[in-house]
Amino acid sequence: QAKLGPDHPWLASALDGVARAQVARKHPADALAFYQRALGLLEKALGPDHGEVAGPLEGIATCQLALGKPQLAIAPLERAVTLLEHGDDPAATKHAKAELDQARAALAKR
Repeated sequence: QAKLGPDHPWLASALDGVARAQVARKHPADALAFYQRALGLLEKALGPDHGEVAGPLEGIATCQLALGKPQLAIAPLERAVTLLEHGDDPAATKHAKAELDQARAALAKR
């Protein structure tokens, strides 16, 4: 961050790594802040419709599900699915759709 500046898009990758580590440590609330920051950097640098934005969106949704807030996971997952459907990675699209189904099922159980 010191060399690239606080808004450089490469920082998003580092933030994503920290967020993943926080999720692995069972700290979804901490991870959420890192995913949100990464999302903001990527949207600013690449635009809100770029496929790279899907990663942090899925991370945000994962955190919301872990926090017991499936209603807050659905919108980011819907957006991630839309972005991924325009890409060339069917496996990533399938995974995001499965996560979306999981979030909807969790919400239906409430």
